[in-house]
Amino acid sequence: MATKVVKEIDEIGNNTLLKFGIITLIIVLFFFFLFIKTDLDKNNFYFQAKFNSVDGLSEKSTVLYAGIEVGFVNEIILLDNNQVQVNGFIKNEIPIPSDSILQIDTDGIFGKKYLNIVPGYDEYFISDDIVFKYTSDSYTLDYLARVLENNINEKN
Repeated sequence: MATKVVKEIDEIGNNTLLKFGIITLIIVLFFFFLFIKTDLDKNNFYFQAKFNSVDGLSEKSTVLYAGIEVGFVNEIILLDNNQVQVNGFIKNEIPIPSDSILQIDTDGIFGKKYLNIVPGYDEYFISDDIVFKYTSDSYTLDYLARVLENNINEKN
């Protein structure tokens, strides 16, 4: 009996086993990513904000609210009007006023960039999709030096 099973397994070609293994792996990965996506959607609100400059901000940058990490940046997109759209997720148990400001801050002088939510005083966002109307761009030392240089040149 055992030799019959071994003989049948030997008759299956290596290409057939390889195809079966690849198809099985693709199916498992599909369901894994589907589960992760739905889990993110259940526990988090999706947010969107537009900036003129996001210098130093990257995907997976953190989102802080009152100094506590409440989310992360998922996607950064350059728009046709030269603005930058930042998309991400925020924990759904955090109530955020609709007039809050989303600003790009730096951890120390030369630290990494993160998004900081400065709370407002209006009603809270009531939908799962948060669109920040008020944003504050990222400013670097290079940008500040150019502004200072322009101001000096205008005075002369």
